[in-house]
Amino acid sequence: MGPGLLESIYDKSFKRKIEKRGFEFQSQMYAPVIYKGLQLDTELRLDFLIEDLIVVELKAIDFIHPVHEAQ
Repeated sequence: MGPGLLESIYDKSFKRKIEKRGFEFQSQMYAPVIYKGLQLDTELRLDFLIEDLIVVELKAIDFIHPVHEAQ
């Protein structure tokens, strides 16, 4: 599809691709953040969790910056 589209378009395209391949996944799910044994009230969301094993964070950018790698 190439660069320049909205992230939501890549999200829908990726979802379709992993559905066709038969993977189990969840999308746009909230993930708990635990700090020193306490669950923090956050809005951390995973774009995709595939097979309860792989986290996918979609980006609609031209260049990967260090902050993106940290995510």
